[in-house]
Amino acid sequence: MPILQTKQIDSSVSYCVWQITEAEEFFFSRLRLASADEQYIRSQKLPVRRLEKLACRAAVAHLLETDSVTLSYRSDGVPQLDGFYLSFSHCKNYSAVALSSVSPVGVDIETIGERILKLSHRFLNNRELVSFDLSNSFQMHFCWGAKEALYKASPHKISNYVDDLQVLGDFPHCFGRINLNPRSLDLKLYSEVIDGQMLVVCH
Repeated sequence: MPILQTKQIDSSVSYCVWQITEAEEFFFSRLRLASADEQYIRSQKLPVRRLEKLACRAAVAHLLETDSVTLSYRSDGVPQLDGFYLSFSHCKNYSAVALSSVSPVGVDIETIGERILKLSHRFLNNRELVSFDLSNSFQMHFCWGAKEALYKASPHKISNYVDDLQVLGDFPHCFGRINLNPRSLDLKLYSEVIDGQMLVVCH
């Protein structure tokens, strides 16, 4: 199986990155899914979407050392798994899953490229614009991935992506802050480059 990497970040948080090279039936034949979840996946019109969802479930199964995965979704589209917090991300032929037994997590995976250098002003706030190297694609992908992961981990809807999600510290020793007026929530950020992909997990 093309599992690129699995890692235990700390005692309660782990992730799995899966490179998708298999056909749909590979997953369907090896996973025991809830009937409603299987129907949901099969109803997706685009084959790439079906494969992404199947690879995420396979990654969850791998992390939990089981072939039975029973997922559901909240009304806002956030995936749910009894007894755990989890987060999904997809990028081309890669799926990433972060799993925690104690608190919300967020994950993002993106292919590293130069295009993001033209977009920094769209997702960085004024402090971040002077704190990071805007000509460094690794740093920009880290910041983008951190904000995506923070957004997924936020307990409330974020209205201001630029200012309510903050990346603080000196790269690569950074942490994330979610502004939840009148309070804020600080989260750890873990990052790694895997097969040309920037992976960021917040927890």
